[in-house]
Amino acid sequence: MKHTTLDNWDIAMQLNYSEESNMARDFRKELGYCPSEARIRLSEITPQELLL
Repeated sequence: MKHTTLDNWDIAMQLNYSEESNMARDFRKELGYCPSEARIRLSEITPQELLL
């Protein structure tokens, strides 16, 4: 997400989700925050720190 200009909808479609909200739900379930927040966090910290 840090190195792409694709928006969340385009990423969801490339991952074969039928809706962006389905991807966001799974993303939130796995990481505890939504994809939009991940983009903000990635701009502030390294990807490794994001997973801690």
